[in-house]
Amino acid sequence: MVIDMDDLIQRWLQIATTFTMRMLSHDWENPLNFLIFQYHFSVHQIENNMKTASSMQTATNPKFTYWQEGDFWLGYLEEFPDYMTQGSSFEDLKEHLIDLYKDLSGGKIPSIRRIDELDIQ
Repeated sequence: MVIDMDDLIQRWLQIATTFTMRMLSHDWENPLNFLIFQYHFSVHQIENNMKTASSMQTATNPKFTYWQEGDFWLGYLEEFPDYMTQGSSFEDLKEHLIDLYKDLSGGKIPSIRRIDELDIQ
């Protein structure tokens, strides 16, 4: 696995900024509240980073939905239905979807909505 240091640095800066902003928005009269917040925030960030890394490794052929509307081809990635793109041909649409997938799964865009499955037993 190749580690992109620029991406790693950007991720940690984003985490540090979010953590600081959330810290400043709370009342920390009780030191225990701060420790509980720090623990929950750390666990949440680790889970998100693991999920992003996991989806990047396993989704080599992401599914997408597409249709033709007039002269344009429209589509979106099933994992990211909120982000739609278009192309002048079907091949052009696929190129745009590949670029979109790289941007969305690369962790460089914050607060991305995703679709996933729950394993209910």
